[in-house]
Amino acid sequence: MDSSCCPEPAESSGRVEAGKHLGQDLGEVADKDPAYCQWILRAAEEPESSDEIQAMASWLKEKAPHVEEHAPLVGGRRHFGRPISELVHEDPVFCQWILRRAKEADAGEGVREMAGWLEEHAPHLKEMGALASGRKHRGRPMSEVAQEDPAYCQWVLRQAKEGEPSSDLREMARWLTKNVPHLKDEKLAHASGRKHCGRLLSEVVAEDPAYCQWILRQAEDGNASEVIRDAARWLKENAPHLKDVAVAAGTQHYGRSLADLVVEDPSYCQWVLKAAQEPGASKRLEANAGWLSENAPHLKEVPVVRLHGIHRGVPLPQIVAEDPLWCLWVMEQPKAFCKQFGEISEWFGKHAPELLATSKADGPAFERISEKFFQMYGRIFVVRRGKHRMKTFSRVQEEAPQYIDQIEKRLKSKQETDRTGHLYKNDCFLVVFAEQQRTQEQSATASGSSEASRDSAMP
Repeated sequence: MDSSCCPEPAESSGRVEAGKHLGQDLGEVADKDPAYCQWILRAAEEPESSDEIQAMASWLKEKAPHVEEHAPLVGGRRHFGRPISELVHEDPVFCQWILRRAKEADAGEGVREMAGWLEEHAPHLKEMGALASGRKHRGRPMSEVAQEDPAYCQWVLRQAKEGEPSSDLREMARWLTKNVPHLKDEKLAHASGRKHCGRLLSEVVAEDPAYCQWILRQAEDGNASEVIRDAARWLKENAPHLKDVAVAAGTQHYGRSLADLVVEDPSYCQWVLKAAQEPGASKRLEANAGWLSENAPHLKEVPVVRLHGIHRGVPLPQIVAEDPLWCLWVMEQPKAFCKQFGEISEWFGKHAPELLATSKADGPAFERISEKFFQMYGRIFVVRRGKHRMKTFSRVQEEAPQYIDQIEKRLKSKQETDRTGHLYKNDCFLVVFAEQQRTQEQSATASGSSEASRDSAMP
Protein backbone atom coordinates (compact mmCIF):
# COMPACT_ATOMS: atom_id res chain seq x y z
CA MET A 1 0.00 0.00 0.00
CA ASP A 2 1.25 3.49 -0.78
CA SER A 3 2.38 5.06 2.44
CA SER A 4 1.46 8.47 1.09
CA CYS A 5 -2.19 7.55 1.63
CA CYS A 6 -1.63 7.36 5.40
CA PRO A 7 0.42 10.40 6.35
CA GLU A 8 2.35 10.27 9.62
CA PRO A 9 0.90 12.46 12.41
CA ALA A 10 2.68 15.70 13.05
CA GLU A 11 5.32 15.51 15.75
CA SER A 12 4.19 17.02 19.02
CA SER A 13 6.10 19.82 20.65
CA GLY A 14 5.45 18.24 24.02
CA ARG A 15 2.86 20.91 24.85
CA VAL A 16 -0.92 20.84 24.87
CA GLU A 17 -2.06 22.24 21.55
CA ALA A 18 -5.83 22.32 22.21
CA GLY A 19 -8.36 22.22 25.01
CA LYS A 20 -8.39 23.39 28.62
CA HIS A 21 -4.63 23.01 29.22
CA LEU A 22 -3.58 24.86 26.06
CA GLY A 23 0.13 25.72 26.05
CA GLN A 24 1.03 23.69 29.13
CA ASP A 25 3.73 21.02 29.18
CA LEU A 26 2.20 17.62 28.37
CA GLY A 27 4.43 15.87 30.91
CA GLU A 28 3.15 18.12 33.69
CA VAL A 29 -0.46 17.66 32.57
CA ALA A 30 0.04 13.87 32.57
CA ASP A 31 0.93 14.10 36.25
CA LYS A 32 -1.66 16.72 37.23
CA ASP A 33 -4.64 15.62 35.13
CA PRO A 34 -4.22 12.04 33.87
CA ALA A 35 -7.95 11.83 33.22
CA TYR A 36 -7.60 14.61 30.60
CA CYS A 37 -4.71 12.72 28.98
CA GLN A 38 -6.86 9.60 28.81
CA TRP A 39 -9.46 11.69 27.00
CA ILE A 40 -6.78 12.70 24.45
CA LEU A 41 -5.93 9.04 23.84
CA ARG A 42 -9.61 8.17 23.35
CA ALA A 43 -10.18 11.16 21.07
CA ALA A 44 -7.20 10.20 18.89
CA GLU A 45 -8.95 6.93 18.06
CA GLU A 46 -11.80 8.81 16.41
CA PRO A 47 -11.58 8.97 12.56
CA GLU A 48 -12.09 12.73 12.50
CA SER A 49 -9.56 13.61 15.22
CA SER A 50 -7.31 16.58 14.47
CA ASP A 51 -3.59 16.44 13.77
CA GLU A 52 -2.95 18.17 17.12
CA ILE A 53 -4.84 15.46 18.99
CA GLN A 54 -3.01 12.73 17.06
CA ALA A 55 0.34 14.32 17.80
CA MET A 56 -0.37 14.68 21.52
CA ALA A 57 -1.60 11.07 21.69
CA SER A 58 1.60 9.83 20.07
CA TRP A 59 3.69 11.85 22.53
CA LEU A 60 1.74 10.46 25.52
CA LYS A 61 2.10 6.85 24.35
CA GLU A 62 5.86 7.30 24.06
CA LYS A 63 6.63 9.64 26.96
CA ALA A 64 3.84 8.93 29.48
CA PRO A 65 2.64 5.36 29.01
CA HIS A 66 1.38 5.26 32.61
CA VAL A 67 -1.73 7.26 31.63
CA GLU A 68 -2.88 4.31 29.51
CA GLU A 69 -4.40 2.78 32.65
CA HIS A 70 -6.86 0.00 31.93
CA ALA A 71 -9.41 1.47 34.30
CA PRO A 72 -10.58 5.02 33.51
CA LEU A 73 -9.22 7.82 35.69
CA VAL A 74 -11.59 10.04 37.65
CA GLY A 75 -11.98 13.68 36.71
CA GLY A 76 -13.73 16.37 38.69
CA ARG A 77 -12.91 17.35 42.26
CA ARG A 78 -13.39 14.20 44.27
CA HIS A 79 -10.76 11.47 43.71
CA PHE A 80 -9.26 13.53 40.90
CA GLY A 81 -6.90 11.53 38.69
CA ARG A 82 -7.32 8.22 40.47
CA PRO A 83 -8.20 4.96 38.67
CA ILE A 84 -11.84 4.06 39.20
CA SER A 85 -10.68 0.49 39.95
CA GLU A 86 -9.17 1.66 43.26
CA LEU A 87 -12.45 3.23 44.35
CA VAL A 88 -14.63 0.15 43.95
CA HIS A 89 -13.67 -1.00 47.44
CA GLU A 90 -12.48 2.29 48.90
CA ASP A 91 -15.52 4.43 48.06
CA PRO A 92 -18.39 2.31 46.71
CA VAL A 93 -20.79 5.19 47.42
CA PHE A 94 -19.01 7.30 44.82
CA CYS A 95 -19.06 4.43 42.34
CA GLN A 96 -22.80 3.97 42.81
CA TRP A 97 -23.23 7.69 42.18
CA ILE A 98 -21.30 7.31 38.91
CA LEU A 99 -23.67 4.54 37.82
CA ARG A 100 -26.72 6.71 38.58
CA ARG A 101 -25.22 9.85 37.03
CA ALA A 102 -24.38 8.05 33.77
CA LYS A 103 -28.10 7.43 33.18
CA GLU A 104 -28.87 11.16 33.14
CA ALA A 105 -29.16 12.91 29.78
CA ASP A 106 -26.44 15.50 30.46
CA ALA A 107 -23.83 13.00 31.73
CA GLY A 108 -20.37 13.60 30.28
CA GLU A 109 -18.44 11.09 28.19
CA GLY A 110 -15.97 10.50 31.06
CA VAL A 111 -18.78 9.60 33.46
CA ARG A 112 -20.32 7.22 30.93
CA GLU A 113 -16.96 5.55 30.37
CA MET A 114 -16.43 5.03 34.11
CA ALA A 115 -19.97 3.66 34.43
CA GLY A 116 -19.32 1.24 31.57
CA TRP A 117 -16.15 0.01 33.27
CA LEU A 118 -18.00 -0.43 36.59
CA GLU A 119 -20.85 -2.36 34.98
CA GLU A 120 -18.35 -4.73 33.41
CA HIS A 121 -15.84 -5.12 36.24
CA ALA A 122 -17.87 -4.40 39.40
CA PRO A 123 -21.43 -5.65 38.84
CA HIS A 124 -21.77 -6.34 42.58
CA LEU A 125 -22.22 -2.61 43.18
CA LYS A 126 -25.77 -2.91 41.89
CA GLU A 127 -26.46 -5.92 44.10
CA MET A 128 -25.24 -4.22 47.29
CA GLY A 129 -28.29 -2.02 47.47
CA ALA A 130 -28.19 1.54 48.71
CA LEU A 131 -25.12 2.60 50.70
CA ALA A 132 -25.00 5.34 53.29
CA SER A 133 -23.24 8.56 52.34
CA GLY A 134 -22.07 11.35 54.62
CA ARG A 135 -19.55 11.02 57.43
CA LYS A 136 -21.26 8.91 60.06
CA HIS A 137 -21.98 5.66 58.18
CA ARG A 138 -20.40 6.25 54.78
CA GLY A 139 -20.08 3.08 52.71
CA ARG A 140 -22.20 0.89 54.97
CA PRO A 141 -25.28 -0.88 53.54
CA MET A 142 -28.44 1.00 54.43
CA SER A 143 -29.99 -2.27 55.60
CA GLU A 144 -27.42 -2.38 58.43
CA VAL A 145 -27.74 1.31 59.25
CA ALA A 146 -31.53 1.06 59.44
CA GLN A 147 -31.22 -1.70 62.00
CA GLU A 148 -28.43 -0.21 64.13
CA ASP A 149 -29.13 3.54 63.94
CA PRO A 150 -32.76 4.24 63.05
CA ALA A 151 -32.44 7.75 64.53
CA TYR A 152 -29.97 8.61 61.76
CA CYS A 153 -32.33 7.13 59.16
CA GLN A 154 -35.20 9.25 60.46
CA TRP A 155 -32.96 12.29 60.13
CA VAL A 156 -32.24 11.31 56.50
CA LEU A 157 -35.97 11.09 55.76
CA ARG A 158 -36.58 14.55 57.24
CA GLN A 159 -33.63 16.17 55.48
CA ALA A 160 -34.71 14.73 52.14
CA LYS A 161 -37.92 16.78 52.40
CA GLU A 162 -36.16 20.08 53.09
CA GLY A 163 -34.48 22.52 50.71
CA GLU A 164 -32.44 20.96 47.91
CA PRO A 165 -31.05 17.68 49.24
CA SER A 166 -28.12 16.02 47.48
CA SER A 167 -28.66 13.11 45.15
CA ASP A 168 -27.02 10.78 47.69
CA LEU A 169 -29.45 11.90 50.39
CA ARG A 170 -32.42 11.45 48.07
CA GLU A 171 -31.21 7.96 47.15
CA MET A 172 -30.95 6.95 50.82
CA ALA A 173 -34.41 8.39 51.54
CA ARG A 174 -35.92 6.48 48.60
CA TRP A 175 -34.44 3.22 49.87
CA LEU A 176 -35.68 3.86 53.43
CA THR A 177 -39.18 4.78 52.27
CA LYS A 178 -39.42 1.57 50.26
CA ASN A 179 -37.77 -0.88 52.66
CA VAL A 180 -38.39 0.48 56.19
CA PRO A 181 -41.51 2.63 55.90
CA HIS A 182 -42.23 2.44 59.64
CA LEU A 183 -39.35 4.88 60.24
CA LYS A 184 -41.51 7.60 58.72
CA ASP A 185 -43.64 7.47 61.88
CA GLU A 186 -42.29 10.36 63.97
CA LYS A 187 -43.96 8.92 67.08
CA LEU A 188 -41.36 6.13 67.06
CA ALA A 189 -38.34 8.26 67.92
CA HIS A 190 -35.01 6.45 68.32
CA ALA A 191 -31.89 7.24 70.29
CA SER A 192 -28.59 7.95 68.57
CA GLY A 193 -25.03 8.02 69.93
CA ARG A 194 -23.12 5.15 71.52
CA LYS A 195 -24.96 4.39 74.74
CA HIS A 196 -28.45 3.54 73.46
CA CYS A 197 -28.01 3.76 69.69
CA GLY A 198 -31.00 2.38 67.78
CA ARG A 199 -33.27 1.89 70.79
CA LEU A 200 -36.70 3.44 71.04
CA LEU A 201 -36.60 6.61 73.12
CA SER A 202 -39.74 5.44 74.90
CA GLU A 203 -37.71 2.50 76.29
CA VAL A 204 -34.74 4.67 77.20
CA VAL A 205 -36.99 7.09 79.10
CA ALA A 206 -38.10 4.26 81.36
CA GLU A 207 -34.66 2.69 81.86
CA ASP A 208 -32.25 5.62 81.75
CA PRO A 209 -33.94 8.96 82.47
CA ALA A 210 -30.57 10.51 83.34
CA TYR A 211 -29.43 9.96 79.76
CA CYS A 212 -32.62 11.58 78.49
CA GLN A 213 -32.01 14.58 80.74
CA TRP A 214 -28.51 14.78 79.27
CA ILE A 215 -30.08 14.97 75.80
CA LEU A 216 -32.31 17.82 76.94
CA ARG A 217 -29.30 19.72 78.30
CA GLN A 218 -27.19 19.09 75.20
CA ALA A 219 -29.96 20.35 72.95
CA GLU A 220 -29.70 23.77 74.62
CA ASP A 221 -26.15 24.12 73.31
CA GLY A 222 -25.98 26.17 70.12
CA ASN A 223 -23.65 23.58 68.56
CA ALA A 224 -25.94 20.60 69.21
CA SER A 225 -26.53 18.31 66.23
CA GLU A 226 -29.89 18.12 64.52
CA VAL A 227 -30.29 14.52 65.73
CA ILE A 228 -29.89 15.67 69.37
CA ARG A 229 -32.39 18.49 68.85
CA ASP A 230 -34.91 16.11 67.31
CA ALA A 231 -34.59 13.72 70.25
CA ALA A 232 -35.00 16.60 72.70
CA ARG A 233 -38.16 17.79 70.94
CA TRP A 234 -39.62 14.30 71.22
CA LEU A 235 -38.73 14.06 74.92
CA LYS A 236 -40.27 17.44 75.74
CA GLU A 237 -43.49 16.39 74.06
CA ASN A 238 -43.72 12.79 75.21
CA ALA A 239 -41.80 12.67 78.50
CA PRO A 240 -42.37 15.98 80.29
CA HIS A 241 -41.95 14.22 83.64
CA LEU A 242 -38.19 14.12 83.08
CA LYS A 243 -37.95 17.61 84.49
CA ASP A 244 -39.00 16.12 87.84
CA VAL A 245 -36.21 13.52 87.93
CA ALA A 246 -33.71 14.42 90.67
CA VAL A 247 -30.44 15.94 89.47
CA ALA A 248 -27.57 17.27 91.51
CA ALA A 249 -27.31 20.91 92.53
CA GLY A 250 -24.03 22.71 93.13
CA THR A 251 -20.97 23.00 90.92
CA GLN A 252 -19.25 19.63 91.39
CA HIS A 253 -21.88 17.45 89.71
CA TYR A 254 -24.30 20.04 88.42
CA GLY A 255 -27.09 18.56 86.32
CA ARG A 256 -26.11 14.94 86.85
CA SER A 257 -28.61 12.33 87.99
CA LEU A 258 -28.55 11.66 91.73
CA ALA A 259 -29.20 8.00 90.95
CA ASP A 260 -25.90 7.89 89.05
CA LEU A 261 -24.04 9.67 91.84
CA VAL A 262 -25.23 7.14 94.42
CA VAL A 263 -23.20 4.62 92.42
CA GLU A 264 -20.27 6.75 91.33
CA ASP A 265 -19.72 9.19 94.19
CA PRO A 266 -21.35 8.07 97.44
CA SER A 267 -19.11 10.47 99.41
CA TYR A 268 -20.70 13.41 97.62
CA CYS A 269 -24.18 12.08 98.36
CA GLN A 270 -23.35 11.74 102.05
CA TRP A 271 -22.04 15.29 102.02
CA VAL A 272 -25.38 16.44 100.53
CA LEU A 273 -27.27 14.72 103.37
CA LYS A 274 -25.15 16.49 105.98
CA ALA A 275 -25.01 19.89 104.26
CA ALA A 276 -28.78 20.00 103.86
CA GLN A 277 -29.15 19.99 107.66
CA GLU A 278 -27.03 23.09 108.13
CA PRO A 279 -28.62 26.54 108.52
CA GLY A 280 -28.91 28.41 105.25
CA ALA A 281 -28.96 25.30 103.04
CA SER A 282 -30.53 26.02 99.66
CA LYS A 283 -33.89 24.58 98.69
CA ARG A 284 -32.30 22.58 95.86
CA LEU A 285 -29.82 21.06 98.28
CA GLU A 286 -32.64 20.16 100.66
CA ALA A 287 -34.57 18.65 97.77
CA ASN A 288 -31.53 16.55 96.83
CA ALA A 289 -31.21 15.38 100.44
CA GLY A 290 -34.89 14.47 100.53
CA TRP A 291 -34.52 12.36 97.41
CA LEU A 292 -31.45 10.60 98.81
CA SER A 293 -33.16 9.90 102.14
CA GLU A 294 -36.03 8.23 100.32
CA ASN A 295 -34.17 6.43 97.57
CA ALA A 296 -30.77 5.70 99.15
CA PRO A 297 -31.43 5.45 102.91
CA HIS A 298 -28.31 3.34 103.44
CA LEU A 299 -26.18 6.44 102.85
CA LYS A 300 -27.77 8.08 105.86
CA GLU A 301 -28.10 5.15 108.25
CA VAL A 302 -24.74 3.37 108.01
CA PRO A 303 -21.24 4.09 106.65
CA VAL A 304 -20.40 2.98 103.12
CA VAL A 305 -17.10 2.20 101.44
CA ARG A 306 -15.68 5.37 99.90
CA LEU A 307 -12.54 3.70 98.57
CA HIS A 308 -12.31 2.91 94.86
CA GLY A 309 -12.76 -0.78 94.22
CA ILE A 310 -15.31 -3.58 94.06
CA HIS A 311 -17.06 -2.48 97.28
CA ARG A 312 -17.31 1.25 96.56
CA GLY A 313 -20.62 2.66 97.78
CA VAL A 314 -21.73 -0.56 99.52
CA PRO A 315 -22.90 -0.34 103.18
CA LEU A 316 -20.33 -1.77 105.60
CA PRO A 317 -22.81 -4.20 107.25
CA GLN A 318 -23.53 -5.64 103.80
CA ILE A 319 -19.84 -6.25 103.17
CA VAL A 320 -19.60 -8.16 106.46
CA ALA A 321 -22.44 -10.39 105.23
CA GLU A 322 -21.21 -10.82 101.65
CA ASP A 323 -17.42 -10.70 101.92
CA PRO A 324 -16.33 -11.37 105.53
CA LEU A 325 -12.83 -12.46 104.47
CA TRP A 326 -12.19 -9.02 102.99
CA CYS A 327 -13.37 -7.46 106.24
CA LEU A 328 -11.01 -9.72 108.19
CA TRP A 329 -8.13 -8.74 105.91
CA VAL A 330 -8.85 -5.06 106.54
CA MET A 331 -8.89 -5.59 110.31
CA GLU A 332 -5.60 -7.51 110.24
CA GLN A 333 -3.60 -4.76 108.54
CA PRO A 334 -1.05 -3.29 111.00
CA LYS A 335 -1.39 0.18 109.54
CA ALA A 336 -4.20 1.94 107.68
CA PHE A 337 -3.36 2.84 104.08
CA CYS A 338 -5.43 6.02 104.27
CA LYS A 339 -7.99 7.78 106.45
CA GLN A 340 -10.99 6.05 104.84
CA PHE A 341 -9.32 2.66 105.25
CA GLY A 342 -8.78 3.34 108.94
CA GLU A 343 -12.42 4.37 109.41
CA ILE A 344 -13.60 1.12 107.80
CA SER A 345 -11.31 -0.99 109.98
CA GLU A 346 -12.51 0.85 113.10
CA TRP A 347 -16.16 0.21 112.23
CA PHE A 348 -15.53 -3.50 111.63
CA GLY A 349 -13.69 -3.76 114.95
CA LYS A 350 -16.57 -2.16 116.80
CA HIS A 351 -19.53 -3.87 115.12
CA ALA A 352 -18.08 -7.21 113.95
CA PRO A 353 -15.30 -8.12 116.44
CA GLU A 354 -16.18 -11.81 116.12
CA LEU A 355 -14.45 -11.82 112.73
CA LEU A 356 -11.03 -11.66 114.38
CA ALA A 357 -11.85 -14.71 116.49
CA THR A 358 -12.93 -16.76 113.46
CA SER A 359 -10.58 -19.07 111.58
CA LYS A 360 -10.42 -18.41 107.85
CA ALA A 361 -11.14 -22.09 107.28
CA ASP A 362 -14.31 -22.05 109.41
CA GLY A 363 -16.90 -21.61 106.69
CA PRO A 364 -19.96 -22.32 108.87
CA ALA A 365 -18.89 -19.63 111.35
CA PHE A 366 -18.65 -17.05 108.57
CA GLU A 367 -22.07 -18.14 107.32
CA ARG A 368 -23.55 -17.50 110.77
CA ILE A 369 -21.98 -14.03 110.85
CA SER A 370 -23.33 -13.31 107.34
CA GLU A 371 -26.83 -14.39 108.35
CA LYS A 372 -26.69 -12.26 111.49
CA PHE A 373 -25.83 -9.06 109.60
CA PHE A 374 -28.34 -9.83 106.87
CA GLN A 375 -31.15 -10.14 109.41
CA MET A 376 -30.07 -6.93 111.15
CA TYR A 377 -29.43 -4.74 108.11
CA GLY A 378 -30.96 -6.50 105.11
CA ARG A 379 -33.50 -3.73 104.52
CA ILE A 380 -30.67 -1.35 103.52
CA PHE A 381 -28.64 -3.85 101.50
CA VAL A 382 -28.18 -2.73 97.91
CA VAL A 383 -28.08 -4.51 94.56
CA ARG A 384 -24.49 -4.68 93.33
CA ARG A 385 -24.88 -5.04 89.55
CA GLY A 386 -27.24 -4.56 86.65
CA LYS A 387 -29.63 -1.74 85.89
CA HIS A 388 -30.78 -1.55 89.54
CA ARG A 389 -27.27 -1.22 90.92
CA MET A 390 -27.09 0.59 94.28
CA LYS A 391 -30.83 0.52 94.81
CA THR A 392 -31.91 -0.98 98.13
CA PHE A 393 -33.48 -4.42 98.15
CA SER A 394 -36.76 -2.98 99.40
CA ARG A 395 -36.92 -0.42 96.57
CA VAL A 396 -36.14 -3.01 93.90
CA GLN A 397 -38.85 -5.27 95.26
CA GLU A 398 -41.28 -2.37 95.11
CA GLU A 399 -40.29 -1.10 91.65
CA ALA A 400 -39.18 -4.24 89.78
CA PRO A 401 -40.35 -7.54 91.33
CA GLN A 402 -39.91 -9.16 87.90
CA TYR A 403 -36.19 -8.44 88.11
CA ILE A 404 -35.98 -10.44 91.35
CA ASP A 405 -37.89 -13.26 89.67
CA GLN A 406 -35.26 -13.31 86.91
CA ILE A 407 -32.45 -13.50 89.49
CA GLU A 408 -34.21 -16.38 91.25
CA LYS A 409 -34.62 -18.30 87.99
CA ARG A 410 -30.96 -17.80 87.16
CA LEU A 411 -29.88 -19.11 90.56
CA LYS A 412 -32.11 -22.17 90.24
CA SER A 413 -30.90 -22.90 86.71
CA LYS A 414 -27.27 -22.90 87.91
CA GLN A 415 -26.22 -20.38 85.25
CA GLU A 416 -24.04 -18.67 87.84
CA THR A 417 -20.58 -20.20 87.60
CA ASP A 418 -19.08 -18.52 90.70
CA ARG A 419 -21.26 -19.65 93.61
CA THR A 420 -19.01 -18.32 96.35
CA GLY A 421 -18.21 -14.70 95.47
CA HIS A 422 -19.83 -11.57 96.87
CA LEU A 423 -21.93 -11.03 93.70
CA TYR A 424 -23.46 -14.49 94.02
CA LYS A 425 -24.20 -13.86 97.72
CA ASN A 426 -25.73 -10.52 96.81
CA ASP A 427 -28.17 -12.24 94.44
CA CYS A 428 -29.00 -14.85 97.07
CA PHE A 429 -29.66 -12.26 99.75
CA LEU A 430 -31.90 -10.30 97.37
CA VAL A 431 -34.03 -13.37 96.65
CA VAL A 432 -34.24 -14.32 100.35
CA PHE A 433 -35.17 -10.76 101.31
CA ALA A 434 -38.00 -10.74 98.75
CA GLU A 435 -39.28 -14.10 100.01
CA GLN A 436 -39.28 -12.85 103.61
CA GLN A 437 -41.17 -9.72 102.65
CA ARG A 438 -43.78 -11.70 100.74
CA THR A 439 -44.20 -14.06 103.70
CA GLN A 440 -44.69 -11.14 106.07
CA GLU A 441 -47.24 -9.55 103.74
CA GLN A 442 -49.16 -12.82 103.44
CA SER A 443 -49.14 -13.28 107.21
CA ALA A 444 -50.39 -9.74 107.73
CA THR A 445 -53.14 -10.27 105.16
CA ALA A 446 -54.18 -13.58 106.75
CA SER A 447 -54.17 -12.03 110.21
CA GLY A 448 -56.32 -9.17 109.03
CA SER A 449 -58.79 -11.59 107.42
CA SER A 450 -59.03 -13.64 110.63
CA GLU A 451 -59.74 -10.58 112.73
CA ALA A 452 -62.37 -9.44 110.25
CA SER A 453 -64.03 -12.88 110.41
CA ARG A 454 -64.07 -12.83 114.20
CA ASP A 455 -65.55 -9.34 114.22
CA SER A 456 -68.30 -10.36 111.81
CA ALA A 457 -69.11 -13.43 113.91
CA MET A 458 -69.58 -11.42 117.10
CA PRO A 459 -73.18 -10.60 118.01
